[in-house]
Amino acid sequence: MPEFFHERKDAKTLIETIAADTGLSRTLIEKDYWIMHCLWGLQQLDLSFEMKGGTSLSKGWAVIERFSEDIDIRFDPPPVLNLKGDKPAHIKARLDFYDGLAKKMKIPGVTVIRNTDYDDAKAQNGGISLRYKPLFAALPGLKPEVLLEAGFDKTAPNEPCDFSSWALDRVLKAGLDVTDNRAQAVKCFNPEYTFVDKLQTICRRFRQHRDRHDPEKDRPRLFMRHYYDLYMLLGVERVAKFIGSAEYEAYKKQKIKGTDAAEFETREAFMISQAETRALFAKEFELSMGTLLFSPGLKFAPVIEKIQSCSSKF
Repeated sequence: MPEFFHERKDAKTLIETIAADTGLSRTLIEKDYWIMHCLWGLQQLDLSFEMKGGTSLSKGWAVIERFSEDIDIRFDPPPVLNLKGDKPAHIKARLDFYDGLAKKMKIPGVTVIRNTDYDDAKAQNGGISLRYKPLFAALPGLKPEVLLEAGFDKTAPNEPCDFSSWALDRVLKAGLDVTDNRAQAVKCFNPEYTFVDKLQTICRRFRQHRDRHDPEKDRPRLFMRHYYDLYMLLGVERVAKFIGSAEYEAYKKQKIKGTDAAEFETREAFMISQAETRALFAKEFELSMGTLLFSPGLKFAPVIEKIQSCSSKF
């Protein structure tokens, strides 16, 4: 089998060339490759999984134009695993499931570490770090690894999507002899359903920022990407057709509950009527999204204006 791209002695030079040609960060190009490679590696194992979230929207569906560094993933659990129970035995069983997943993962060039920093109290989510040897310095706010955010959230309906990378596309086009480690036919949650997830997330994060106002957990820069994703999804035809349908209303009722539902009804998270808050969000949007957008320069103003104009349909 030919060597992997990351095993080539000229891998660093090739990434630098791609960066110069595209204007993209070398660090993002490198991590983009490793995300693809890690997904390919998971496909080589006896594991069945489905994806959702930003990486599926960006690299799978290609409906957003920003870099997403983590992988939101659902591995098929054994039938005996209680996914909702709150008893200590249920929580421990879910933690054991994540531990077992990490032990099964063997991916060339990657060190797998069970990362409990990303576990939640009831083990509905579990972190697994896939670490590689970087060729370039990390960017501020970007993890020097690929994080699997494993959990049991809804990932159906889904459709198969292919994942490539800027680096592999370039070397394959040039006819270089490398292993084709594109991840093909990865099941990805349909974007119209992710749209509803984004509505719920924005309501929750907006409410927490306003009411809890934790200086670390509730900084707007931590959730500006969800406003961007919502903005982009509003331009997707299948999303536009989904909004207002019976399926949309049913999933919205299932997903947006309690205090999130009360916040949703006000539409304030999509209006941001307070000038001070809007100015803060505009600043935080530029700080957090500047290096992650494939085409930098987008401001918060057109993003929130489009969301606001459509919010009555939500």
